[in-house]
Amino acid sequence: MTNIIINEYALKKQAFFLHNYMENLNFKHFVENEFMSDVEKTVAKIPKSHKDLIKDYKFKSESGNTLGGKGKHVGEIDEKKKHIKVAAPYNYSREFTILHEISHAVWKYKMTDQLKKEWNTLVKNTKKEQKDKDDKTKDAKDSLDQNAEEIFCMVYSNVYSKHPTTTYDHDAWKNFILSRVPA
Repeated sequence: MTNIIINEYALKKQAFFLHNYMENLNFKHFVENEFMSDVEKTVAKIPKSHKDLIKDYKFKSESGNTLGGKGKHVGEIDEKKKHIKVAAPYNYSREFTILHEISHAVWKYKMTDQLKKEWNTLVKNTKKEQKDKDDKTKDAKDSLDQNAEEIFCMVYSNVYSKHPTTTYDHDAWKNFILSRVPA
């Protein structure tokens, strides 16, 4: 009689764990599908030639504010592994982060040396004005001290994002992305 009770208990316990495991799989599948749906909507906003730069890439999402839960990186684009990986940062949407990583490919493959020089000059001549705007926190102002490529990527993200940030919202920068960057 005791063996039957123990076996019945073990079966109920296994069924409980199997049920929870299946629910977790369903939830994980749901989250992954939602993420990929968001990626598709995001990529649909950018010029076709920019999409083509990442057409064979896999997109991966991570939980937490930063990749691997440490450091300060919230995204990466890896040309060898053909993937774009993004975390869930508290200060930017995943959409913004995805666009930022794509824009590194745009910088590398679409921006000529002449365009990069023009961008560097534009940022150099307008950065102080952008920093002096009243609505900037110290961290936001400090983020404008990044290199020209990083600022380009932030502005590119701002241009195509549903939720742009005020830090990188500058008309001349936006116009450069829309009119000078080869589509």
